[in-house]
Amino acid sequence: MTAEVGEAFTAWREGLPDLGEELADVFLYLTALAEMNGVGLDAVVAREIEKNTRRTYERNEHGALIRTSDA
Repeated sequence: MTAEVGEAFTAWREGLPDLGEELADVFLYLTALAEMNGVGLDAVVAREIEKNTRRTYERNEHGALIRTSDA
């Protein structure tokens, strides 16, 4: 899994044309890992999206988003 994420990051950073394929590999590994451990990703992702919509962010001096509340 770590290697696949590294490959996807490298493809993104270097603007390689196979970024989509690398992201698909990460997705497939992640899905398999969740399935092997009985984690229902659909429900967990829905909860995380709901939680994240209540958070607020501000940009720091470098332009990075910094969480300012867990609302």
